[in-house]
Amino acid sequence: KKDQLEVKDSLPMYESNTLYLIDGVPNKVPNASCFAVFFTSPDIKWFIRMNKHLELYREIYMPNWTSKEIFVANETLNLQITRELLNDRWQYFGGAPRFAFVSDQDSIDRAILNVRTAMDSLESVEDVFRCFNGTADPQKMLHRLMHYDVRQMRGVFDRRLKLASNYIAYEIQEKLNQSLDADRKKLMMWLGGIGKP
Repeated sequence: KKDQLEVKDSLPMYESNTLYLIDGVPNKVPNASCFAVFFTSPDIKWFIRMNKHLELYREIYMPNWTSKEIFVANETLNLQITRELLNDRWQYFGGAPRFAFVSDQDSIDRAILNVRTAMDSLESVEDVFRCFNGTADPQKMLHRLMHYDVRQMRGVFDRRLKLASNYIAYEIQEKLNQSLDADRKKLMMWLGGIGKP
């Protein structure tokens, strides 16, 4: 509303004189009489749902924020979050502003636990593949580990899922290396040492 900023966990109704900024998938689909910006996570069902209403909604992709953009926003908005803390969050979560600027440490701790839980549930290369092709659980996996990398090619937007941060990529690689090494040792044992150097 004009000159007012309110934070709500759910939307009771949409009002035409209000600009809604919504992180994630809302509890209600907005009507055409209001203005809303959805900062969506990689949720394939949500994209399919919105594509049914192309006359009402426009799909726009914004790249993930760079660390420099996060630092500038922090200074411009006078959020008083230290550069060291912002950098730590950027390294862990990638360029997601919702994690960079949150002031509640409990929320950050829950987000870190969610990322760890998602990474711990990856048991095979196939699980990682499901993350990249968008068939993994949107809430438990995609929302926690992946971001969209959007590029325009010949006037068409190409959106691809990528791991949210270098930290997540490193941790998953380490986990898969251990798993693959254990599988290789089992295979060597089953084959009676065939193929040993």
